[in-house]
Amino acid sequence: MTTSTIDKLHPTPDPLLSLSDVLTLIGVSESTWWAGVADGKFPPAVKCGRRSFWPQSTIAAFIESLKQKQKPMFAEREGK
Repeated sequence: MTTSTIDKLHPTPDPLLSLSDVLTLIGVSESTWWAGVADGKFPPAVKCGRRSFWPQSTIAAFIESLKQKQKPMFAEREGK
């Protein structure tokens, strides 16, 4: 078996981020985060027992979507 075949059979798992990790990356308070999750503005959690986690890829995609929303605003400010 080649390495690529092994990778397809056993992909690397997507790391899970804790709430504190997510808050550090996004820069909002815990209450703002949970309100956004409840409103559907922020991605929902993956529950593991009583704790909540977010796949790293989900948070990365969320951050990229925020960047895309802000690009037109910055272009207007710069006169582009």
